Amino acid sequence: PRRPRRLVTGLLLIAGIVLLVQGMGAWRGWQLRQSCTGNGGSWDAARSACTFRGGAPAAPSTPPGSP
Repeated sequence: PRRPRRLVTGLLLIAGIVLLVQGMGAWRGWQLRQSCTGNGGSWDAARSACTFRGGAPAAPSTPPGSP
């Protein structure tokens, strides 16, 4: 009678850990998207990246004073 109780407890513990890890991943993704849109960016779901448009042009890659 004691063995099935341990098995059920162990399986519930493993299931709880799996759900916790999955939930943390989903929460982190939500947090990244909210941080992106909250700071004026837009979330690109295809690349899973934050994009900002309309900023200042990029600086030239050549150092000043080069010919």
